[in-house]
Amino acid sequence: MRNIVRLGFVLTLICGVAAAGLAAVYNTTLPRIEAQREAKLQEALRSAVPAADDFQRVEVDGRVHYVGISWGVPVGAAVLVSSGGYGSDPIEMLVGLDAKGKVLSVVILNMSETPGIGTRVKEASFLGQFIGKSVKDPIAMGTDIDGISGATISSRAVAAGVRKGADLLKADFLGEAEPQKIIDFAQVPNGDYDGEARGFGGIIKVRVTVSGGRITKIAVLQHSESPGISDPAISGMPARVMERQGLNVDVVSSATITSKGILAAVEDALKNYIIVEGGAQAPPREPVIDLADVPDGTYRGQAAGLLGPITVEVKVAGGKLVEVRIISDLETPSIAGPAFVKVTGDMVAKNTIDVDNVTGATGTVNGVKNAVKNALAAYAR
Repeated sequence: MRNIVRLGFVLTLICGVAAAGLAAVYNTTLPRIEAQREAKLQEALRSAVPAADDFQRVEVDGRVHYVGISWGVPVGAAVLVSSGGYGSDPIEMLVGLDAKGKVLSVVILNMSETPGIGTRVKEASFLGQFIGKSVKDPIAMGTDIDGISGATISSRAVAAGVRKGADLLKADFLGEAEPQKIIDFAQVPNGDYDGEARGFGGIIKVRVTVSGGRITKIAVLQHSESPGISDPAISGMPARVMERQGLNVDVVSSATITSKGILAAVEDALKNYIIVEGGAQAPPREPVIDLADVPDGTYRGQAAGLLGPITVEVKVAGGKLVEVRIISDLETPSIAGPAFVKVTGDMVAKNTIDVDNVTGATGTVNGVKNAVKNALAAYAR
């Protein structure tokens, strides 16, 4: 028993001495570690905003960014952001912006992506795609930014980080805060409203149901977001909008771009009924044509196409589009012909004027849509 007590005392003494030694080493090396970390940050900042001679640390509502100064004048700013990629640790990067709101640089500081595959996102050929992008520009894989083959998740993570950094600097450095937007439910008729906007992986389409002056349902109809990563936003953002009955809600931090895409799609769906802060309505509300209000008959309308006026004849019966026929046009036949067949067929099949555009023939299709609206304009409200 006495030996056990003695052994316990010795072990306790050894642990105490070891702990004291570790504490002493930590206290001795901590200033050196902090100095090295600060030196690394300063070096990265100089790469992020090359024209700057010095940097000023600025904190806004707990968020930190660094303003680059040259001869006493701000020439840009940088912010440290992180974004979850394929590796176990998030990708840490500095996003630099000039004083006009354009991306100066993207400097990757740390990552744990797959060597030789995911780590290729550090290559100048990939990061160079972000240079010159404005804070107002969309940044989405497959359209604005080409990803690296075999490293899609890593590529998207960097794009998300750049978008996050640009948004932070847009508000905190440039002072361009997003305006408050209010849905004027008093003007929204009961019904379903479809909208779309760009998310992280492509177009997000939603359907918003309004009844009794409230949003009663938001369904995400289509998206190309990353499975797993985007799931919290796909499931959570509709609930947040419905809870607040508005667009001014917090985004899901782990899926910022997807969250903002959903909000933008809801805004697109209800764009005719949104008032921005200050009381101005934006954009002006377009008249709504309810086919149920249109008497049976044949109506003719005209609107500008891509190359000239397009004239249509619209037949309505029983509150439905029975036929939409092109009477005359000046469009290129090889392009417009298939587009005419597609858009008029979709209108009749779906019983709506607002059908999807045809790739490569947007001007022509919009001309047909506007011509049909003009034909039925007398019954718009």
